[in-house]
Amino acid sequence: MSDTGGGLPTILSGVRVVVGGIFAPLLYVSPTQVNFIVPASLVAGQTNIYLLRDFIITPTSQIMLLDAAPALFVDNSIIAAQHADGSLISPNAPAHPGEVIVVYGTGLGRTDPSQVDGSVARSAAPIILLDQLQVFLDGQAVPVENILYAGITPGFAGLYQINLRLPDHLGATPELRIALGDQMSQGALRLQVGTAGP
Repeated sequence: MSDTGGGLPTILSGVRVVVGGIFAPLLYVSPTQVNFIVPASLVAGQTNIYLLRDFIITPTSQIMLLDAAPALFVDNSIIAAQHADGSLISPNAPAHPGEVIVVYGTGLGRTDPSQVDGSVARSAAPIILLDQLQVFLDGQAVPVENILYAGITPGFAGLYQINLRLPDHLGATPELRIALGDQMSQGALRLQVGTAGP
């Protein structure tokens, strides 16, 4: 969700989500789906979650919060990524070896400075677990110095980005995964990469 000037609501269409006793910022509500952001002030561990709709409470569930649970955004198994000029990486506009790209995901954990619940970040904020972040292309770790930034995407809610310089040699559609500690993003996701220079 991009910023439209205010903070994120904690009630949409009469629906609220309560995580660890805190009203969660909401992104989207439909009859079958509710998208929300886990409050940044919560700490890792077991916590309760329930939904309120027009003052009717659903049964409480227990969930486990982790310091990080990385996931990449995708469209038809193609990773959501952009060239440095902001244009989308696609089969018709692939990335190239040695190019700096921006990969989008979520679940990369706390940042410095910390995010404020319900507020949309106005400036860059790197993740505090940066020393644990690894990026893998076809199972091979990308050199740490190729990770130029990993943190909040300014102007968006719940969106993280990794600015990555691609290695000089890689396959045409490598699998891309990210890991933080023992948590790894979903597999079988491909980055569209051309073999020739840009």
